[in-house]
Amino acid sequence: MEKISVSNTEEDIENRIIDWITLGSGGRVVVFKPEKVLKGADLIAKKRSGYEEKEISFKINSCIGPAGSNDFIKTLLQNDFKPNKEFYLLFVYFDEIRQEISDHIWVVPSLEFKDIADSTVLGGKKALRFEASLDIKKKNKFSKFLLDKKDFVRFLIEAFEKNEVHS
Repeated sequence: MEKISVSNTEEDIENRIIDWITLGSGGRVVVFKPEKVLKGADLIAKKRSGYEEKEISFKINSCIGPAGSNDFIKTLLQNDFKPNKEFYLLFVYFDEIRQEISDHIWVVPSLEFKDIADSTVLGGKKALRFEASLDIKKKNKFSKFLLDKKDFVRFLIEAFEKNEVHS
């Protein structure tokens, strides 16, 4: 029974992120859940721009609390995602009591995550670990990827613009 609850909460988190992007972008960005998992993505965002649509994908990694500790730890199997410049990992803390996503999220480019995450083994398979304090004043190697959730849409639009310049 609890597994269903966690699954519903994770879906609720995805839906809230979709709402942030949809409302915050003023229709400039369309976001949706892929019909099948592609490269490990939970969400795909496309910028509306002329004939060619730009695309950025996200894997959402959530920590549902209140947490027993003040650390957000998530271990990802290396085979679960394929790093590329248009793929980001979102690390989101969800307070189940308040029914809210934390004011801050980590938005980590998958290529950088691959390089800076701690290597570990999970179930006999190679994995990468994200570990950060929920106290954002405590700095670590992931701190530079920390965003106020209100700035996420601006970050996304800037990422599209960078991609257009470098294409």
